[in-house]
Amino acid sequence: MIAVHGTRHGPAFGGIRRAVYAGVDSAVADALRLAHAMTLKCMTVGVAGGGGKCVLMDHPDLDAHRAYRWLGRHIEAMGGRFFTGPDVGTGPEQLAALAQTTRFAISPGDFDGLTNATTSGVLAGLRAVARELDEPGLGNLSFVIQGVGGVGARVAEQLVAAGGCVAIADTDAARVAATRDQLGVTVIAPEAVLATECDVFVPCAFGGVLAADTIARLRCRAVAGSANNQLTVPSDARLLADRGILYAPDFMVSAGGLIAGAGHHPLWPPTQNADTTVDCIETLLVDLFARARASGVAPADLATAEAEQRLRAGDGTWFAHEQA
Repeated sequence: MIAVHGTRHGPAFGGIRRAVYAGVDSAVADALRLAHAMTLKCMTVGVAGGGGKCVLMDHPDLDAHRAYRWLGRHIEAMGGRFFTGPDVGTGPEQLAALAQTTRFAISPGDFDGLTNATTSGVLAGLRAVARELDEPGLGNLSFVIQGVGGVGARVAEQLVAAGGCVAIADTDAARVAATRDQLGVTVIAPEAVLATECDVFVPCAFGGVLAADTIARLRCRAVAGSANNQLTVPSDARLLADRGILYAPDFMVSAGGLIAGAGHHPLWPPTQNADTTVDCIETLLVDLFARARASGVAPADLATAEAEQRLRAGDGTWFAHEQA
């Protein structure tokens, strides 16, 4: 299923998430939440576009190659209103199948570039967090990274290189072992990740990790990571602020891949987003933190309100103009 949230400012951008869901209703709800998050990303970092998301319900009998080819035909029929790429469960192999039936997707050869861009965005976000915590750099901080997949493992590598103290957790024992052996980081049990003391908790797995009960267990000064939709409900942002925990909105921290990927749309010229770079994430977050501190509003609440205001300002005429 494909969810399109906003096309007032340009095409809807969003990856394909292939995962096991309890049923159609839960898959639809996830697609809608993720599409909204992509709109927030576009509006906060200045990408001329909006949010979309595709969810593919995984199961043991799924013929993935056939499913991605079928999905590509539907994306192609949308004529460029939706442009897609990698996400959980969708990597180079799946993108190759998709490319057989649509132009409107990231090519397999660009997969690593997008992963690196997402990683760079997370690091930019973490630098902004360090500045707000009045720390001279990442090397003075301790980090707990939840999830060491493509992005999480690269974030861990860069933090170790910067001199940070890094601990990791993941439900995939092979990933944990590989990252530990490569980087010499501390390993903690997945069930202990929230209660482990650190300066910054870095969620890089699935969303929904921050809720009233889990926020109460946190022993960190800040939260910033690449996982989408980390807050279970919007009011969780206020709970974090009330506990004195700095929260960097996930839709800003994780926007590096969007910034890098938006220019690949074949009908939406790269010049539309030429002034937007991954490095802008640090600058935007530093400014957001300062304004949120001055106003007493939680950073995520302030960023969301401003993004929704920008979204309403679009007139939706971009597609007709591009097709003329």
